[in-house]
Formats: sequence, structure tokens, C-alpha cells
Amino acid sequence: EKYRQLLIRVNSLFSIVSWDFITEQYNGNDKIACNCYVEGMPYQERNRAGQINAGLDIINAISRAENVHLPIFIDNAESVVEYIATDSQKILLKVDENCSVLTFENK
Repeated sequence: EKYRQLLIRVNSLFSIVSWDFITEQYNGNDKIACNCYVEGMPYQERNRAGQINAGLDIINAISRAENVHLPIFIDNAESVVEYIATDSQKILLKVDENCSVLTFENK
């Protein structure tokens, strides 16, 4: 029960990520753990876009808690169609097979 209140408080800091701190073992006992879910699905089972947006959600929570907003570099950005909103600047690193020279775009 003491973990339930903490879990509710922690999960309220995120928009698409949620956490679970208890894992049931095969013998029926509980074990303290740190499991990350993205829109209800385990993080490791999400596609790359879901994992990137989960990372942005975690960065958002830390940024708000610490009141620090630094630029966010996103590698493999071509795998995401829609990003969750951030207060920080996003710098997208994308592969473009038609581009043989490094280019910068300001949007």
C-alpha cells in the first residue's frame, strides 16, 4: 500500500509513460522492480517511435521537476511521424539517402 501512493504520484508526472515498481515472481512473492510502460505496453515491446516519444515524456518530467530545459538531440528521427510536445528545442538527426552533404534546417 505504501508503494501505491508513491506510484500514483510518480505516474501523474507523465503523459504517455507509466511505471510499476512491483513484479510478481514465479513463486508468487513480490519483488521490487522498475518497469516502464508506454501507453500500457512494456517499453521494450514498443516500436522505435514509441520508445523515442517515451524518452521525450521522461525528459519532459525531469525538465519540469528541475526547471531546466535543454536542447534534445533525437537520433533515428526518421522513424517518428509525430512527436509529443516538449518545452525544449528538438534537434532531429535523420537519415536521408538523397543527401550526400550534412545539412541544417531551422524550422
